Amino acid sequence: MAQTHGTRVAAVLGPGGVGKTTLVEALARLENSHVKREESGPLGIYSFQYLGDPWVLLDTPGLVDLAQHSLDALQFADIALIVAPPDPEAAVLVAPVIRMVEDAHLPAVLFINRITESEDRLSDLVASLQHFSKRPLLLRQIPVRDGEKIVGAVDLISERAWRYRPGQPSQLVEVPADLKPREEQAREELLETLADFDDALLEQLIEDQAPPSDALYALCARVLKEERALPVLFGAAAEGNGLRRLMKALRHEAPEVAESRNQRWHEEAVLGVMHAHQERHLGKVLLVRALKGPIETGREIAGTKIGQITAIDGGGVVSRLAEGEVGRLVKTDAFLAGTAYGPQGPVKLAHPVPVLEPLARVTVAARHAKDEVRLGEALNRLAADDRSLKLVHDEETGNLVLEGQGDLHFRRVAEILEQDFGITVDLGPAKPSYRETIAREVDKHYRHKKQTGGAGQFADIKFRLRPAPRGSGFAFEETIHGGAVPRQYIPAVEAGMQEGLKQGP
Repeated sequence: MAQTHGTRVAAVLGPGGVGKTTLVEALARLENSHVKREESGPLGIYSFQYLGDPWVLLDTPGLVDLAQHSLDALQFADIALIVAPPDPEAAVLVAPVIRMVEDAHLPAVLFINRITESEDRLSDLVASLQHFSKRPLLLRQIPVRDGEKIVGAVDLISERAWRYRPGQPSQLVEVPADLKPREEQAREELLETLADFDDALLEQLIEDQAPPSDALYALCARVLKEERALPVLFGAAAEGNGLRRLMKALRHEAPEVAESRNQRWHEEAVLGVMHAHQERHLGKVLLVRALKGPIETGREIAGTKIGQITAIDGGGVVSRLAEGEVGRLVKTDAFLAGTAYGPQGPVKLAHPVPVLEPLARVTVAARHAKDEVRLGEALNRLAADDRSLKLVHDEETGNLVLEGQGDLHFRRVAEILEQDFGITVDLGPAKPSYRETIAREVDKHYRHKKQTGGAGQFADIKFRLRPAPRGSGFAFEETIHGGAVPRQYIPAVEAGMQEGLKQGP
């Protein structure tokens, strides 16, 4: 079949344990069982074709501690595929993912996986998920059951039913007679929701006219691209159920790269950096996407010449990436993850994803003294690649402190340091620096004597301490009258007070 679209990118997101990776692999291998997983740090990358169209699926990490990697990647995707469990009580686990996609202003499809394991009503699950989504959920299918077991699905737009067949495409069947009332009710609810976005459909429903299926599919594609609704499909990836219906929906309704650029990026954006990481013997490796026109080796973008380009499908070194394609760059260290670049420099996106604030802190120290100098340089490079990781130097303790998303985040940093830099580190708790405050006004007297040869030093100081409003900091006032104390000595008293603030009583 002839290719009809350029390369489109779908970021696949979901909480841990929902079968996200199983789904991605099953989709990528619908037409070619030999498609292999490539990796860029914690991201899994699958490049494949479906019905002649090239696709890239990004299997994002399900760990909350690595959420910044997911955010940076989905910023340059065309669509998000949110994977949810079939249990209504577990719907809350999907809430952070839905919020992440909405904050990125990314069109999305929600896929309920492992549906054949569920004995709950699908409508209850959709209602639970709706609590966490600003966009109305559009249930596009209802299940066909054999007793309590789900054995197929009915498409509510075409009103056609399919029965699942293990290891084979689903079989087209008649809609079961006992399911007809439920199908008609669910279809009516779907059309009423869609009518909120289309006056022509509303008029057809008022006049009791049957809208054509092709017009409904086109309307679904429009509201998806405009981020006005969240369509819901279901299946079971491990059994191959519902995957072709999902992939066809993505193929017909997901935006193309030019549409994504016009709606979410910037007209001048030509290159998007989806991820950056360090590899031993290679240095910095970037996962990038060509956002406008081709990206070629040697081309200068934002004052930096494009270095070596590598294909993500195992094809080795290539000379260019066509518009929409994803590839790796090496020897191009100036670019930063989560950033779009135009010919002249970085460009501001219409809806940039947030940089996550640190949630935890640990100290980090080289286990071997010979690595102490290299450790600081390595951590600075890792912090440049991971925007949710911060490196600070505690001046009071002299420790290097990592600020990040949690224990798993820090353990991953330690693993990278050992594997890619050959530096073994020890992580420890970063203890807070407690401070005492002044509770009441007090008068003090201090006498300074110091003999270092010659005349020596002597001072007799009387001072008053009093509390100030919280957060107002330190203030120093002198009340010497008539020049009783030469003014050149007063700054030394203030300096002593400042030193006392650091040391405490």
